Amino acid sequence: MQGSSYKIDILCKVVDNYGDAGLVWRLARAIGHAFCNKLDPSARLELRILCDDLTVLKQLGAAEGELERMQLRLFDWQTEHAHFDECPADFVIETFGCKYPAWYEALLYDPHNDRPRKLLNLEYLTAETWAEDYHLLASPSRIERLKKTFFMPGFRKSLGGLIFDRDYLAKHNYWADLSKAERALARIQLMTRCGIAPLEQSLSADVFWLFVFSYTHDYTALLAELVSWEQAVVVVLAAGQGSDSFLSAMPAQGADKIHCFCLPFVPQQLFDELILAADFNLVRGEESMSRAALAGKPFLWHCYPLVDDQHLNKVAALADQIAKQSDGAEELDCLKKLWLSFNRQQDRQENSEDFGILSQNYATLLPLFERFAQNLLENGDCATKLVDFLWD
Repeated sequence: MQGSSYKIDILCKVVDNYGDAGLVWRLARAIGHAFCNKLDPSARLELRILCDDLTVLKQLGAAEGELERMQLRLFDWQTEHAHFDECPADFVIETFGCKYPAWYEALLYDPHNDRPRKLLNLEYLTAETWAEDYHLLASPSRIERLKKTFFMPGFRKSLGGLIFDRDYLAKHNYWADLSKAERALARIQLMTRCGIAPLEQSLSADVFWLFVFSYTHDYTALLAELVSWEQAVVVVLAAGQGSDSFLSAMPAQGADKIHCFCLPFVPQQLFDELILAADFNLVRGEESMSRAALAGKPFLWHCYPLVDDQHLNKVAALADQIAKQSDGAEELDCLKKLWLSFNRQQDRQENSEDFGILSQNYATLLPLFERFAQNLLENGDCATKLVDFLWD
């Protein structure tokens, strides 16, 4: 493979705000690192992202300098590009079964292109057991020289893993190795990089840090729990609909115990650090949930809601996967009940969200989530597994 040149196209349609684009941007960066580790240094890779909303990618951190360094190019798929006709891809990654534009489909299934190519359908992240049946399963193709395969990211070694690269691992290890006093100072520095000047109160090493990035939700139960604590609480609210929900539920009494910081939109790498810096994360969607899982801190997942509460199957499956880190600890049963009640859409008047587990069982939960994260890292990263399959 010395001196060879390869092209990978990643196709993305933005559906859930920044989740889809966020995963694609993260995957592209990780593939670049994995490619360098896999092939001869003289080999060249050109990564091309075709997306229906380039604005989102640029907000996430796809700056010109970064794109050039990664040899990555962004294309708006609303416009037909002659470059793809002249230089067709060797490999195509179709994210979440997105329906790409007609001009690209015509190129992909061009009967006159006799080069062997591979198309991977990268599916949504799930802890449900059916993912193992689909991982690396061949899919029918209209032409013989285009081989289609399902690729399932996941939480077990037999699946495609989660996305993390050497830059993420460096940040992960940095935050994991800090003492309490060092962490307090590092948090202040992180918030400053995010454009926030924290209150002096948040300098204390004993403050509990909660990071919130969620869909719209009634936060009355969580705030009632937090104001009952003697320990001071810092709540870092990511930009989005969840921030407004949280602030609107702030109680009149006891609110002085909770110090809220509303973040502007931040690039992806700063977002990752905010999750690593927190004591507890409340995150939405699958992309942010994967970051919380890798961080090794207790978290609550706000799953994208589906009709008739069908998403509760995904929530329960992930809670059960985390529970495998213990010998049936009662605390994990309580956490699963909290996850399910928090995500239930129907009959919410009968719902009960017990956040007491945060104060009563945090010390027990922490090592379980640390083991879960360590197992995920040991399973191997998604980009390396993907590159290994493409070049097999």
